[in-house]
Amino acid sequence: MILNEIEINEKIIQLYLEDKTVREIAKIVHKSFSYICDVIRKYSERQAKKNLKGYSINSDETKAIQLFSEGKTPTEVKIKLDMATEEVERLYKDYWKLLGLYQLYYFYENEIKKDLLSFLKLYKRIRELGISNEVIIQALRYINELPLIILAVRKKRKELNYLIDKIDALNSKIANLEKSKMSAEHLLEDLQDEIKRQSSIVGRNQEIEKLEYYTKRTGHGYESENNYV
Repeated sequence: MILNEIEINEKIIQLYLEDKTVREIAKIVHKSFSYICDVIRKYSERQAKKNLKGYSINSDETKAIQLFSEGKTPTEVKIKLDMATEEVERLYKDYWKLLGLYQLYYFYENEIKKDLLSFLKLYKRIRELGISNEVIIQALRYINELPLIILAVRKKRKELNYLIDKIDALNSKIANLEKSKMSAEHLLEDLQDEIKRQSSIVGRNQEIEKLEYYTKRTGHGYESENNYV
């Protein structure tokens, strides 16, 4: 059967009064969390107004609620009204309900009451890191796969370290090759200088030989002329 909006809202309130969670209500009425929370918030605000009207203005309960609404802490209310700690805590939770902070009340009572310090540390750390709610929600979707993700990250880190070591080894080889190249270039320059020097010596020797040859020829010619005379 298809329900209209009024019937859906009434169903939501009914389930809420049965202490159903928002998630459970969403499965039944097929509405988003934000829609359900808005309906419950409006209902809680209406009930709060009715409840406040029914309080005696002189009752400690009303005074405590009034002080909470003025921003007073539970400690300040306890001191001012001289009330027991358990009673102040109860009234503070009621104040949450009156403001429509039913989710805060629910999570405090059922989820984080015993681990409040750890929860606050986690919250503080998340804010320090600047992680958005969207990122947290996305991370929680893959929380069951976290062990596999950790293994994959470790594997990739090993591969990365291996590649880094390989790059370092190649860079070392390149440096050695550069040194060998420089040594070879210096050796080549020395050989070229030696070749030039030897070529110069050979050239001078050839010039000397030519000179000696022409000298000998000139000497023989002169002797021949003298003999002829």
